[in-house]
Amino acid sequence: MTATITIQTESLGTFPDVTAEVLDRVLSQLDADNAYVILERSDRAEAYAQAAIARDKNANQVAGRFVVEYRDGPNAHWQAFTEDIERVRDVLAGWAFDRPGWKELLTWEVLDLGF
Repeated sequence: MTATITIQTESLGTFPDVTAEVLDRVLSQLDADNAYVILERSDRAEAYAQAAIARDKNANQVAGRFVVEYRDGPNAHWQAFTEDIERVRDVLAGWAFDRPGWKELLTWEVLDLGF
């Protein structure tokens, strides 16, 4: 059985059973009013991937910068930054559709959530 992909967005709503083309269209609409997307796979209950427009500690948008994260379980959460929206697309599509090599596209750091 193939996993289904769901995307949640800040202001565009939720998209069930997403294809790579829909993911591309949603990511092309990342902006100040639609600043994040969250992807979930039906076969990974405690996993997700997300991308957002990066913001500084005062919640101001950092021009041209994106934060990308993925989680593979309750204690396995990574984060990376990039200015390349194509890289964001490749990473999220790789995660969503099990494409090889997506992890190597960015430099990941463990995200400590403090619990």
